[in-house]
Amino acid sequence: MSDLSQRDRACLLGVLSSCLLLGLPTLSAAEHAPKADSLKVEIDNRIEAGWKGQGVTPAVITSDSEFLRRVSLDLVGRIPTIAEVRGFLADDKPQKRERLVDRLLSSPEFAHHAATILRRMWIPQTDTQEFKRLIFDYESWLARRLRERAPFDELVRQQLCVPVNGMAVPINPDGDEIGSSAFIAVSDMKPEILAANTARAFQGINIDCAQCHDHPFARWTREQFWQTAAFFTRPSTDVAQPNAALTIAVDDTEMTVEATLFTSKPVKWPNKIRVGTGRELLADWIISSENPYFARNAVNRMWANFLGTGFIEPLDDLSGAIPASHPQLLDRLAEAFVQSDFDLRFLVRTIVLSRSYQLSTVSSSDSSLVDDPQLFAQMPTRSLTGEQLYNSLRTAAGLKQDVTATHLGYRKHPRQKFAARFLVQRPSEGQRALVQTLLLMNGSLTGEATAAGQTPLLVAIESAPFLSDKERVETLFLATYSRRPSEGEGRPLADHLKQSEDRSAALADIFWALLNSSEFNTNH
Repeated sequence: MSDLSQRDRACLLGVLSSCLLLGLPTLSAAEHAPKADSLKVEIDNRIEAGWKGQGVTPAVITSDSEFLRRVSLDLVGRIPTIAEVRGFLADDKPQKRERLVDRLLSSPEFAHHAATILRRMWIPQTDTQEFKRLIFDYESWLARRLRERAPFDELVRQQLCVPVNGMAVPINPDGDEIGSSAFIAVSDMKPEILAANTARAFQGINIDCAQCHDHPFARWTREQFWQTAAFFTRPSTDVAQPNAALTIAVDDTEMTVEATLFTSKPVKWPNKIRVGTGRELLADWIISSENPYFARNAVNRMWANFLGTGFIEPLDDLSGAIPASHPQLLDRLAEAFVQSDFDLRFLVRTIVLSRSYQLSTVSSSDSSLVDDPQLFAQMPTRSLTGEQLYNSLRTAAGLKQDVTATHLGYRKHPRQKFAARFLVQRPSEGQRALVQTLLLMNGSLTGEATAAGQTPLLVAIESAPFLSDKERVETLFLATYSRRPSEGEGRPLADHLKQSEDRSAALADIFWALLNSSEFNTNH
């Protein structure tokens, strides 16, 4: 143990934290914080009414360290840095969780991570071999638009109305179109595929089966499916035709139908129908207040993203056949989202500051009802996505976050290759396959992160003369678990380190074990 003064030790510890990992960005308040705080009370009251009605005791509020780790993974796609952990745990001022959320939502990292979330929400086809080439341009466009605070409805309209030719190639490849055309591209510009994908992604409605036949229990008919598809057809001429409308021939029939909305509202066709007119008219209706599905779908999917389960499951069945677990709350959140001018940060802030989101993953009740995920009485343990795991491994090790890539090199970028191997469709349901576990244990990134005497974190810990072995172990826990070790965890590891002839290897072994644990590999 060094004989440095307490003041020197505190100063050096702060320098160590700052050198190892990124520091704290400037704090900024959310624009809609007062409204979000008021809405949070409504959420809590309605969820708590469900607990009381079922006689369920919810889990306790999670600890500060668990909340910091959870919300960092969910909002910026990585675990917090050592500096962020120390700073948050030492903060004794009121509303520190609110201030943390506001800081994360204001960071560029939120835009990047939210772009990945929205990509999987809107065009999950990009995780397939056929369409993964679209990921870079699409996420780059989304991240930029999110940094510009583009409203949620504007993002959707831009994708549906992007000017493209008959091959789904952007007419203006140097502008926004190169990224925003991805939604059109995954549908191969085919009206029937566009109709199905649009209904599912932006309205939470699955109309796929109606393409071929009328299902006896489905709300949507075959005729309605093709009436929607007609909006995506290209006009046979680009000249003025009074009372003209887009039509489409129904597959395997002699029937032709006219583009018609799901509601009884008639379509107001312009005198001149251009290429893209149908898509523009449909987009305007989808994002309008007259559409009962758009805002509810956005809320349901974002709630499911952060709490593991939506108010309505499956997420693409908002047709009314399946009742919502909390219908009044779903409608209230949808209403508030519209009133916020579709501010995604407002919606996210409201959700992650709710009591349900801040609950522990450990149940406080013996009742089997707690196992019902739609009671939201405890937080589910969720697998990390490939992107979260990649970013967190590099963050823990103190390695520089390399998020830059060229269009041509993106598919070979280490982050993209890693994420593809650790793909999880629903984190709340996903479990690592054996091959993924082996890859994590023996993969190149884990090897780079735990290289004895080379990794920035390990070098800094080993070379710091003011750290005791107990403090070295504590630093490893802060870097990986965002918490300090218990006495039972820390003492044996500190003793092992003290007795080791090769201290570099011993530190690397401890770090490797922490990185391969279930605690590191899950969001809890």
